[in-house]
Amino acid sequence: METKKLTNFIDDIVFVDSIKRNKKYDRVSKLHKYWSRKPWYLIEKSILDYSKQGDLVLDPFIGSGTVALESLLNNRKAVGYDLNPFACFLSNELVSNIDFNIKLYNKELLCVEQFLRENVLPLYAVGKSNDLLFNENHYILYWYSGTKYPEDHNCILTDVSFKERIKSKIDTAILTKKFGLKGNVPLNEFPKEFYKDRFSYKGYSKVSDFYSSRNLSALSALHNHLKESKYNYKNLFLIAFTNTVLHVSVLKGTNVRPLGVNNYWIPDDNIQENVVWRYLDRAKNVAIAKTTIKERWKEKNKPVILKPEILNKSSLSLNEFRDNTVDYIITDPPYGDVIQYSELSFIWNSWLDLVYENKNEVIINPKQEKDSSDFLASIKIFIENSYRVLKSESKFTLCFQNKNIDIWYSILELIKEAGFCLFDIKIYETVGSTYNQNWAKFSPKNDLYVTFIKSNIAINQNDLPIDYLSLISEVKMNLKELKKDSTAVIFDVFVCTVIDKLFNGYNFTGLKGLTLKKLVEKFEEV
Repeated sequence: METKKLTNFIDDIVFVDSIKRNKKYDRVSKLHKYWSRKPWYLIEKSILDYSKQGDLVLDPFIGSGTVALESLLNNRKAVGYDLNPFACFLSNELVSNIDFNIKLYNKELLCVEQFLRENVLPLYAVGKSNDLLFNENHYILYWYSGTKYPEDHNCILTDVSFKERIKSKIDTAILTKKFGLKGNVPLNEFPKEFYKDRFSYKGYSKVSDFYSSRNLSALSALHNHLKESKYNYKNLFLIAFTNTVLHVSVLKGTNVRPLGVNNYWIPDDNIQENVVWRYLDRAKNVAIAKTTIKERWKEKNKPVILKPEILNKSSLSLNEFRDNTVDYIITDPPYGDVIQYSELSFIWNSWLDLVYENKNEVIINPKQEKDSSDFLASIKIFIENSYRVLKSESKFTLCFQNKNIDIWYSILELIKEAGFCLFDIKIYETVGSTYNQNWAKFSPKNDLYVTFIKSNIAINQNDLPIDYLSLISEVKMNLKELKKDSTAVIFDVFVCTVIDKLFNGYNFTGLKGLTLKKLVEKFEEV
């Protein structure tokens, strides 16, 4: 087998809507709003392309568990690692209960709803407003604000079925009324070394600060009820709870969703949503996701359920595996400093009483005294051990993006030095409407799936020097012929060309400090 020669990468850009699939199965993503969830059908395609039934598939950075689930559904054994205890909790719930009983789930959810309506919903009764008499058994707060809001209203009222919506102006004293707690709440102080700190300057220092007294009381009651319950689907109800806690906090704005900018940013027009309404909505989404997984399982008519193993520990050494024992590796590691997983999981882990030991977190974070060299040192260990545990002629797919091209190049050099050969590159349009897609002009917009092979073939060692400026001219000419010149496409085609030439014996100069923004500026100059 020879290293695959790749050209005209623009032709390999795959638009999500053009991929033939059962779009109903996209609903699996409703389980939880975890970051960087890869589309199931792209992960499934990679697993089917590069492994066979009965093979062992490894994901060293499991995240929300998509690789484990697709391995399970396609008769592969799977092992996943993650330092984040919440990621492991979420992944385990994704792959558990394949025989999900929707009737039992709805029966238990009805008990939860009854508890909420009897013990929590009364917290949102507001009485009289303007010239209308709002009976506390009929109209309640849907969302409200105690900060910046339009002059004509500071809340939205709704009926007890949550169907009707009425703008209203209510005395701020009523909205900021104090309520007692009905269970334990996380009083965890945020670590002083928070890198993406967008809240402490506003006076927020601990988790409980992110909620109004009313919502904190509501959450404490619901949390205590779920923790003390003996529901068969208790963990799924807790998943819905964690998917609620950010939306009912000050992180939610009238037009801003929590973590929309990858940090705990508090908008000036923050609002407090009704906990009962939001929780029931999230619990229904969990049911949709689990029902969808069961439907996929039935469609595939799988006779045996292979339970994936998910380990809450660092994957760098891969000590659980002997040499040459893994059939396929596919993973989506941290993208440098883009998403601070331990920081952004702090509220979720706090509510679940979980502790994220982030000493070995693969990240760029100045507050943790981890710079790009520390990040690359960890990636080096991970790549070398991935090569060690893979069987000969097996594949390794890296899902990665980073606007700093020298980070990209450094990782690629480590992969080449470990002994891997380039096998394939795919550019996939990202799913969803992310902050980067909408607002961050100089950030990558597509996902790159780069596949390597552990092979005995000779690696090209031509050691041919090439300046990045000459490569820009080459890429610019190709893009002009293809009539493609968007910022995202320029970046992706340039990176893919760098990958191709690196694994065909070229060494680059001038990449140090080169970012997407600088690259685009050079494109305009050349």
